Amino acid sequence: MSDALIAITYFAILLGLGVLVANFFKKRNIPDSIFLILLGLLLGPTILGNPFIAQYMKIEPVSISAMGAVPDFLRILALIMIVFAGMFNVGLRSFRKTSGTSVKFAVLGVAFNTIILGFAAHFIFGIDWVFALLLGGILSGTADAIIFTFDSVLDKDYRRVMTMLKTEAVFNSPMCILIPLVFLDFVSLQPGAIIEPMAYFSKFVLMMVAGVGAGIILGLGFSKLVKRMAQDYTVLLMLSIALLTYAASEYVGGSGIMAVAICGLIVGDMGFQEKDDVKRFDDHFSEMLRIAVFTFLGAQVTLTFGLSDIIPILLFFIAIVLARPLFVNIILGKERKNYTKQERFVMSFVAPRGIDAAAMAPIVAAALIAANLGAAAASIMNMVVVVIIMTVLFSTAMAKFAASSRFAGGQLSVKNYANRETVEDKEEELEDEIEHEEERPSKEAASQLPSIKGSSKEKSKPAKKPDKKKS
Repeated sequence: MSDALIAITYFAILLGLGVLVANFFKKRNIPDSIFLILLGLLLGPTILGNPFIAQYMKIEPVSISAMGAVPDFLRILALIMIVFAGMFNVGLRSFRKTSGTSVKFAVLGVAFNTIILGFAAHFIFGIDWVFALLLGGILSGTADAIIFTFDSVLDKDYRRVMTMLKTEAVFNSPMCILIPLVFLDFVSLQPGAIIEPMAYFSKFVLMMVAGVGAGIILGLGFSKLVKRMAQDYTVLLMLSIALLTYAASEYVGGSGIMAVAICGLIVGDMGFQEKDDVKRFDDHFSEMLRIAVFTFLGAQVTLTFGLSDIIPILLFFIAIVLARPLFVNIILGKERKNYTKQERFVMSFVAPRGIDAAAMAPIVAAALIAANLGAAAASIMNMVVVVIIMTVLFSTAMAKFAASSRFAGGQLSVKNYANRETVEDKEEELEDEIEHEEERPSKEAASQLPSIKGSSKEKSKPAKKPDKKKS
């Protein structure tokens, strides 16, 4: 069997079964990330490849390594499309409201979590500092793909907070990628080598500045191109825009994910007829990639935890849970009074890990294996899988509780804010329509002219027709 056929077969099995699992839990408004990982564990070496199970069932487990570069390609593609689709749907107007707080949460949150979780991993598991901070860096960011699944539960009462959490999850992606790579450089350093902090700081600044700059330039340029495209090719152009933006930013040393996020905001703020079609395509394509990433992650690891490992894992999970509200209260500071206690609760306890960690963990593991550190790679992969499962479970439970009538439904503060925000949204939508009126196609602009002009034209036309007939 050829390598290409093996890759297609394994991909088809994981994706097909993953779609069935996702569909089942989608109907029940339950995040499916856990169950997709469990599906991968079932089909991979953890269960089907287990020697005890192999005694009774001779079924070949899915081998991710046999798929070559396909899994890594799909992971990167998933990051690109999920971020682009997410920011395309968020819109520039909603982003303006929460961008300041979201950026603080994204940048400072990743640094804070890396340090806190690094300390926790070092003292709880007894691993070296570099590997502990490497694990903390991988798990430092929240998961935009999972947070977006909470829309149906939380968007009604917590729209402002949900927008902020989505934006935070997108903007912490560059740091979630950069920090593990920094610590991988530390792993490769020879004993006695000199560490240069400014080199890493300048690298981070370059990633951010080049990423934002590339996103703005390409977003504005592509937005002009979209208006000249035929309707049949607009959707395909959006896919090309996301990929080209990522590649261009990475080539100049910027953060491709940051550039894709900025470009998605700019293009998503445009008014064009095929916007709904683009949203549907992006959502479907991103969903396919998300299912693939989580099933691949489960099929790639071999979980081998004993009873003695349960207490350390629980302690590490508690550290992750407690670090978030501590960070939220520190960052908000005096701004706490601008948020209700229900909103602060959602900010503090709805912080799942997911797509970033799932995509970065195998990349880090491959680098560690290449450096003859296979044991460290296996430990990090196992911990990432367990943390994703536990944080998604916890965040789902907290989201359901926050949306319950007992917690949010009877709180006038949340209801009053929701009503006020609805009025503000309508006012800003009217302002946006006025701003974009000149950019819209002539037919749309003509249809939105004041009714007085329209009525005068209608009256003038029937007045001329009888004259022509009489003549």
